[in-house]
Amino acid sequence: MFEKLSISLLIVMAMTLSLTVLKEANADTELIWHFDEGSGEVCKEANGTGNDAVFTGAKKEDIEWSEGKIGKALLFSGKIEKGQWVEVPHSPDVDIRDAITMEAWVHPINIPSTKGTIIMKLAYYMQVESSLNIATYFYGLVPVEGYFLSEGKIKLKEWSHIAVTYDGKKIKFYINGERDDEVVGATGQIRSNAGAGVHIGGEQPGCCPRYFPGRIDEVKISNFAKTPEQIQASMGTEAVTPRAKLATSWGHIKTHVY
Repeated sequence: MFEKLSISLLIVMAMTLSLTVLKEANADTELIWHFDEGSGEVCKEANGTGNDAVFTGAKKEDIEWSEGKIGKALLFSGKIEKGQWVEVPHSPDVDIRDAITMEAWVHPINIPSTKGTIIMKLAYYMQVESSLNIATYFYGLVPVEGYFLSEGKIKLKEWSHIAVTYDGKKIKFYINGERDDEVVGATGQIRSNAGAGVHIGGEQPGCCPRYFPGRIDEVKISNFAKTPEQIQASMGTEAVTPRAKLATSWGHIKTHVY
């Protein structure tokens, strides 16, 4: 009798552990970089996942702390000969494949000479074109890989909130909380690339010296496609992310700068 009870208990424990691991593996995760440190070369990930961003590039010392849309921000020169970005090392949290939301507040001070990179991981991209349209690129999706552009444009020397979502069926753009007219049909998984971290503000020298000239604030990457209502809420000072990896994730409340 005791032996049967012990076996039953072990089976229940194993099933509970398996469900816990599966739930964690499937958990919705939102990564947030507020850029509010104001000094140093490390930008903390606000949900405590450890995915901190570090100043990188031959001219990383030219990255400046600046006033942001909400609190502080990072200011990038965007000069091709002065490669600079902040980098988040690869981890399972940024190896996003099935669905994604990329978003940020951006304030271009000059026209990008090519594409001004906001977020990229050699798997998924969100950039600002020299035309000031929003550009995105995903590796691995069908029917075709390639750049897609928003219909709408952001404005030079003004703060704009931009976002790109992919839900397994469609790629959508958002500018200042409004869904763009351009909707791209696509399916499949985003290609996994364990050899590349996430770059914010610039790509890399060599093949793709694409750097953003201006301020970037409140960068967020989620492994689910946000709804229009969630995009709009994400633009503000709300620091609670109900669908984040942590059951309830709080950051410090910040003040808008208009």
